[in-house]
Amino acid sequence: MQPTIFFLSRCFSPIYNHRSDEYGGLAINRARILVEILKVIRKQMPELHISIKINFHDYMAGGVTPQDAQIACKALVEHGIDYIEISANGTSQTGINPMQNEAYFLDFALELKKAVNIPVILVGGHPSMENMTAILNKTPVEYFSLSRPLIREPDLPKRWQAGDLRPSTCISCNNCYGAPGKRCAYER
Repeated sequence: MQPTIFFLSRCFSPIYNHRSDEYGGLAINRARILVEILKVIRKQMPELHISIKINFHDYMAGGVTPQDAQIACKALVEHGIDYIEISANGTSQTGINPMQNEAYFLDFALELKKAVNIPVILVGGHPSMENMTAILNKTPVEYFSLSRPLIREPDLPKRWQAGDLRPSTCISCNNCYGAPGKRCAYER
C-alpha cells in the first residue's frame, strides 16, 4: 500500500480539502489538524523542538494563499511551534543563478516574519554563501534550508567552512528529484 504523499499539506490546501466540517473551509479550519498534532506532541514532549515546513502558496487557482499560510502559522505559533520553514507547492524552480535569481521564497519569508515572533527558515534557491550572507545581514530571516545544492555537493558546507566560497555546482535542473535515491543526475 502506497502512503499518501504530502498528507498534511493536502489537508491544508483547499484544492484537495473539500471537507465541510471543522477541518475544511476557512484556512483556520484547514490548519486545525496541524494545530491538534502540535498540541499533542507538545503535551507529550514539552521540551521537544518542533518545526514545520508549510506551503505558503499552491500556485494554482483556488489553492493556498500567503494569507492562508499566515493564519495557519499564527495559530501554530500560539500553540508553541518553535520554527517555521516556508515553501510552496510544486517542484523547485529551475535555472537558479548565483546572485541573480536566488532565494525565490524570500518575499514569503519576509511577509511571515512580520507576522510571527519565532525564527523563519528560508528554503529555495540557495547556491551561494554570498547571497545567504547578504540576506542574513539585511533581513530578519535567521536560517536557511538547502536541498538541491546538498544533493549535488553533500560536503558543500565543509567546502564553504574551509574558505572555498564558490557557489554550489548545482545547475538547478531538478533531475535529482526523479533520479534513483534522489541523487544528482550529473554527479562528477
